[in-house]
Amino acid sequence: MHLLTEKLVWHRIWKDLREGARNCVPCQSSKVSHHTESGVDKFPQPKRRLSHIHIDVVGPLPSSEGTRYLLTVIDRSTRWTEATLMMEAITSAEALLSSWISLFGVPDDITMDFGPAFLLKLWAALAHLMGSSHCSTTAYNPTTNGMVERVH
Repeated sequence: MHLLTEKLVWHRIWKDLREGARNCVPCQSSKVSHHTESGVDKFPQPKRRLSHIHIDVVGPLPSSEGTRYLLTVIDRSTRWTEATLMMEAITSAEALLSSWISLFGVPDDITMDFGPAFLLKLWAALAHLMGSSHCSTTAYNPTTNGMVERVH
């Protein structure tokens, strides 16, 4: 409307333009007339400690004794955090087995992002072998796995 009123002038231009936009079917079908707000969902608490973990990989970091990546694992109920140094991001499953699972046992649920370090088929097979379920969140979006991202 502002572009047209800069180029054209006639009596009742604003009223005619507004009425034309209201009667235009393509304009009305593409218009967002209301915005819906999604409420905050309940995030159920685990039934026992160390049964739901959140994991993420940080790196590449400056090399220190051949390690360039860091696997971070956090228990959802106790907020206990373990960090394990890794040589490559691809060894994240091995690092989880050697650090967290060897200390605390197999978790029921694993939440991870969909980053390049977490190959979906590998983690699905690992979760199936352990009897765990895994949930992949959006990659490169820190709000979806915020518990781990706050630690980083």
